[in-house]
Amino acid sequence: MNNKASITTLVLVFGTIFLLLLAGLFRFILLQTKQSQQKVAWENSLNIAEAGINYYYWHLNYDPDDFEDGDSVGPPYIHNYPSNDPIGKFSLEITPPEQGSTTVVVRSTGWTDKYPLLERTIEVQYAYPSWAEYAYLTHKEVWFGEEENIKGKVHSNGGIRFDATGNSLITSAKYGLGYTCTKAQGCDPSEEKDGIWGEGSPQDLWGYHSEINFWSIDTKLNNLKTETCPEIGSGVYQNPETGNYCLYPSESYGYHLRFNSDMSNTFNVYKVRSVDWMKSIDSEGTRYDYYYIKSEDSDGLTGIYDLPENALIYVQDELWVDGEIGSRVTVIAAQEIEDKSIIINDNLTYITKDGSCALGLIAQKDILIPWYSPDNLEINGVLLALRGSCYRPYYSWLLPQDLRWPWIQNPVRDTIQLYGSVIHYRSYSPYWEFRFLWWTFPRMSLTWGWLDESKEVISGYQHTELEYDPHSVYNPPPYFPTYEEEYEIVKWEEVP
Repeated sequence: MNNKASITTLVLVFGTIFLLLLAGLFRFILLQTKQSQQKVAWENSLNIAEAGINYYYWHLNYDPDDFEDGDSVGPPYIHNYPSNDPIGKFSLEITPPEQGSTTVVVRSTGWTDKYPLLERTIEVQYAYPSWAEYAYLTHKEVWFGEEENIKGKVHSNGGIRFDATGNSLITSAKYGLGYTCTKAQGCDPSEEKDGIWGEGSPQDLWGYHSEINFWSIDTKLNNLKTETCPEIGSGVYQNPETGNYCLYPSESYGYHLRFNSDMSNTFNVYKVRSVDWMKSIDSEGTRYDYYYIKSEDSDGLTGIYDLPENALIYVQDELWVDGEIGSRVTVIAAQEIEDKSIIINDNLTYITKDGSCALGLIAQKDILIPWYSPDNLEINGVLLALRGSCYRPYYSWLLPQDLRWPWIQNPVRDTIQLYGSVIHYRSYSPYWEFRFLWWTFPRMSLTWGWLDESKEVISGYQHTELEYDPHSVYNPPPYFPTYEEEYEIVKWEEVP
């Protein structure tokens, strides 16, 4: 009897232990199953969020100006995923571009219907790439000399003689097709050359790119003028809605803008009252240019102005500019009656090169470096001469002619450093011949210097350092030209 009781007790004890172990095993299996399902749901939430990003990428390229998801109710804008047999949802928050920018921020949060609390969020920036993706861009033929160092992409719709050093793609719309090389690029007599040729390096980065349309900007400039400048006005006008500035015709020689070298984001405006005439020479003969400011004043204007965020300054006159930039601004020199130019008469630099500072200079005609420029000149910004050139005119040893100055002055400067981009329609007067009695002296043009027949720099800058600003590719100066064909992903990240 005692043995039976003992056996019964053991069966009950071990049975209980077995049941407890079995229950624990079942709980463990259920927990693992639940965790596995949650893990799958966690991954699915990310996939659903990414589906929202992909959806709005398609939507933006279909309707680039819609930042409210069409007729959807929101924000936030909630969609089933997939639409026919949904397993979850994604929610979209869309931040439209700031004034003067093309950058759109889309935040997509995804979750499954079974585990709605397991959310994951992706934030993406879309933008149009800008013309500032190039260190150098031109419509016509160009010659890069041996003392030039180009850090960034180069493109010409014409031919390129490249004797310089580069570190990125060098492309031409004539590459593989050929073009006629003339005296302007050292070919005498003229001969057929490939679209890119020369002694520069690295040649394995030379290639073809389709033509870039320089005329697509005219309509944008006209629209910016209409938005910024009322038809009737004078002096300096600030648009109350955008904060952008309009400088009406000066009725004098133009304006001088000086950006202040502090963090106050201000600039000074001076009216140019008188100029000294300088003699330069080009293929059409002697020219007398007024690139040196003799006297200026603020003409009763307040003189100092605040720069709003992503500012535009539209100047309807000739413009001199210098100083240190601590914000993001684009300056346009344009007028309906006569094309206007911009003269950079001294150093023009950023306070910092982290993308928070950006300068765009857009001239209808030319962007010039005058006679009295520093021996070592630094320019930070994206330069665009829409119908002209970025250049320093050819000044000879017999300049200037004003007897108050020494009769002979050296027209050669040392180094020009550019951080940004040079974009212009053509190289200025790329070749001409100076004749004296029976001697002929050829003059050939680089961007900032002039060569003689032995390829020695005889006027302008001997050395050029050009480095593109990587921040300006997708975040260019405000209102600067972009390729408005298809948005590109600038930044992709998962956020908390």
